[in-house]
Amino acid sequence: MRVKCELDGKWCEFPDYISQFFTKKTMIYVSTINQANYPFIQSFLFVNEFESCTILFLAKKDSIVGKNLRKNPHLTLTIDKTHPTDPHQNEGIMVESMTIASTNLKEIDNSYDLLQSKYGTEITSKILGIDDITDYLSIRTSPKQIIHWKGPYFQRFICHKRSTKNRDIQNE
Repeated sequence: MRVKCELDGKWCEFPDYISQFFTKKTMIYVSTINQANYPFIQSFLFVNEFESCTILFLAKKDSIVGKNLRKNPHLTLTIDKTHPTDPHQNEGIMVESMTIASTNLKEIDNSYDLLQSKYGTEITSKILGIDDITDYLSIRTSPKQIIHWKGPYFQRFICHKRSTKNRDIQNE
């Protein structure tokens, strides 16, 4: 499945080598910045809302990530695949984005339901351990910039297509 997102004011269709990370991977690594400007990284289960190109995950309000995102909505996330013996086969994407953190119970519940649909109830409840849904934030984020790497080679994805009002992809 090809993923379409808005980058630099244009709706782009990502090539397969980028789309695969949004459609086939199970974990994201989220990096936030604390008040002292130090990074903090944590892994999360995530869900894609393909029609809006939004990545959803849940974070506890009082967690480091939750606190950091309430003070600074910028984050960087990575999704990767690591080869067990050949580092030249490592591949991934780094996504810079802006988040919206919500305490709305309907949004939190919806995010939890989407996570359960993707991962199953047992895995989702085991990893998140949700006892009280009011302890969580629903985090929504959309890509602003994407860097792809394969082995030691890094390249910024540049959107070469734009869409009409109905988001059909056309060449510039």
